[in-house]
Amino acid sequence: MKPIQASQAKTVVAPLDRVKILFQASNPEFRKYAGTWSGAFRAVSEIYHNAGVRGLFQGHSATLFRIFPYAGIKFMAYDQVHHVSQYIGLALHI
Repeated sequence: MKPIQASQAKTVVAPLDRVKILFQASNPEFRKYAGTWSGAFRAVSEIYHNAGVRGLFQGHSATLFRIFPYAGIKFMAYDQVHHVSQYIGLALHI
């Protein structure tokens, strides 16, 4: 269940993540919006008007292919460490 929740969370923030990547890459088309929160939302608006919803989620499938296994392995490892620590009597508060 945790990998699905992680994927859902990434999907919710995907449009802002896309803008962040464009700012980090110093994309010349979006340089004028960098530096302010209102600029980030204006960049989202421009992407939406030029490329639609698909433009906001461009590259998102690659993110999901990375996040889904990562979240699953992280949850499984945490669960295993938690059970082992309880078995040997350690109090693990993570």
